Amino acid sequence: MHITTGITEAGPLSPTRETGSTSPPAGPVPSISISLTPPPASLREIVQQQAPAVQELDVLPLASAADTARAGDIELRQILDNYLQVKNRPVNPEQALAFVREQQTQLARPQAQQDWTRAQELYLQMQHITPEEFKAVAGGVFKGGWIGSGTVYAMSSQLGNFLSVLPSIYTASVPRDELRNHPVHYALVNLCMQLGFSLITPMINAAIQIPMVARQELMRAKGQPARSKEMRAPLYPETRQQLINVTRQMELCSKHMEAHSEALAALEKGSPAWNARVEQMQRHGEEAIGLMQRHTQLQKEFQVRKDVTELNYVSQYYLAWNRVLRVAGTLAGQISGTATGNSHLSAYIQIGTAVLTMGLQQFWAGPKGQLAKQSDTLLATLRSTRLIRPEQQTQLEQGRLSVEELSTEHLDLSDVPRQWTRGEAVALGQFKEYLSLQIQYLEQQMADMLGMNPHEWRTLAATSADPEAGEVRALAVHERKLDSMEGARQRYAALGEELAQVKADKEHVQADRWLDVSPENRAILLRSVDGKHDWETALRTAWVRMRLPSDFIPQVAQRVGAQFQMVFAGSNMPLVVSALIRMIQAESTEAHRRAVHMLAQAPSPLNSLAPVLAATPTVAAAAAPVISNGGRYAIASVMSLIGVAGAFSSGALVNDKITQRSEMRDDAKRGETPRVGFQPGLTVRALKAIGRSMFALPTAVVKRTMIEYSARSARHTQAQLQQRIDSANKFAAGNG
Repeated sequence: MHITTGITEAGPLSPTRETGSTSPPAGPVPSISISLTPPPASLREIVQQQAPAVQELDVLPLASAADTARAGDIELRQILDNYLQVKNRPVNPEQALAFVREQQTQLARPQAQQDWTRAQELYLQMQHITPEEFKAVAGGVFKGGWIGSGTVYAMSSQLGNFLSVLPSIYTASVPRDELRNHPVHYALVNLCMQLGFSLITPMINAAIQIPMVARQELMRAKGQPARSKEMRAPLYPETRQQLINVTRQMELCSKHMEAHSEALAALEKGSPAWNARVEQMQRHGEEAIGLMQRHTQLQKEFQVRKDVTELNYVSQYYLAWNRVLRVAGTLAGQISGTATGNSHLSAYIQIGTAVLTMGLQQFWAGPKGQLAKQSDTLLATLRSTRLIRPEQQTQLEQGRLSVEELSTEHLDLSDVPRQWTRGEAVALGQFKEYLSLQIQYLEQQMADMLGMNPHEWRTLAATSADPEAGEVRALAVHERKLDSMEGARQRYAALGEELAQVKADKEHVQADRWLDVSPENRAILLRSVDGKHDWETALRTAWVRMRLPSDFIPQVAQRVGAQFQMVFAGSNMPLVVSALIRMIQAESTEAHRRAVHMLAQAPSPLNSLAPVLAATPTVAAAAAPVISNGGRYAIASVMSLIGVAGAFSSGALVNDKITQRSEMRDDAKRGETPRVGFQPGLTVRALKAIGRSMFALPTAVVKRTMIEYSARSARHTQAQLQQRIDSANKFAAGNG
């Protein structure tokens, strides 16, 4: 129905056609007619064009935003339901028992005779993973290795590889006559390019690697083996110190047991003195058994840490051989260029080698290394995870319980779900990192307003809820400073409200109450876990990690350390040294040429001496190479050997990065580095980290040698203690 105004033939109260009246109209008068007939399309178009634009802006977008929010909440609820279904999926105890029995059977065999094929099948069944799913998740070398993450990992350093070959590309683009006529200029350009790219490449690689690693984590989140809780073993120095302490205590117990044997041999069996000695011996024996059990546990922790450490060597193994190929190509280019005096030939070999190694890195070495690392991680989990309760595990080790006697009641399966990452778990972890950084920044801003150390502020704020702690009053004293600044109280209160909201959001996420998260963070949460915005999530996570000193500094230190490993073992150092030698030689040759040219331009008859002087041994010697070809071959060969050693140092660099990151996080917890964000004050700390990374390989060798020695000494001492215990027991039994 619509309403129109105008002049009609009907009276003001004329009935419509629907009444069926036939009364004649009295005459033309103004009237309002109500009709049920829809208006024509042309009239509707005119009305719509004349409608206020404000109405469209005010109503339509608000309705659209509300609809979008509701749709997002519905999608988030669906994702949460799927996540909880997988997270809370129960582990079949019978399947777990079958795996544990197979695991214990393999562990009882010598390592060379172990076959974990059946154990892996049972483990995957326990994790509800079918063989088809596992094959799809693991992928293959030419699919990127473990669902494609290998290709992303390999890509992170490709820009640096390309920059390293740019000087050769530049040299190849310059005509030979130009190189010959201006040797100093082009030698200087080549040296500056090599030095410049060597310095900036680590920074570029670090900046690229951080988002690439975050993206790689999300790719593997489709399914990958996570480390069991037993794999979080202490680092080498801590384990070594504990081994040293246990060894000393076992040596002391061994001396006690030897003294008991000697005393019992001299006493009459059954006498009061004999009985007292036996009783004392039993107490020392119990202490010795406890020490040997502790020693066994430390040996296991050492072996687990050793396996975990070697995982990073495995991932770098194929990349190391690829770097060796690059070193060999560099050596071939240097030798051929020196022998023929042809800089273009050397450049072509360098370019060809770089293209070959970049291709191998992208499609073979990187994927194969990641595939090997994840496969070995799964194997390490199969070997290290302990699903048997401690009491039954002790009985099993002591032979008081057999593998066949194990039952489902003897198992603790709480760690099983955490041993395999799925779906949204990794993305959710990255979202928590984002919230944690927000919290730290807000706390830091509030502390700055009070002129306090952020760690001190966090300590006072954490205990302020306890009236008996006295910290409420202490924090209030600091907050009085706000009264002297205009608007400071309001700003501080606003930051406090924002901080409380972000903390509440983090608690909601941790408690799986995703829909209770604030709207702004809920939108980010949805984009993190929906699987449609992985690159956005990875870049957000990378930006978070770049502002955490404990993540950023070790990452940069690793990259700089790789470029200047042991000062001269970096992949670019042979090229830098070669460019330096070329520069020195060009300067020497150019100096000789200028001297002869100046003599030739002198007035007669001096100019006639130029050819004579140029041919004399003294002057001719100035034109000879500062370093002979043989010397250049020797230098190139030595640099290549050092480069090969550096190529195999990548695993040590990764382990050192992980160690430094762990140490810096501990420092942050203790308040030694309480701030987040980029801080010039940490430059010295960063330089120390770089220096440490530069010598990661020899440091790793020393640490490994030291703990291997400590472990061998401990095993020898335990064997000696066991002999003394057996000997004392014989005397106690009267059979000595």
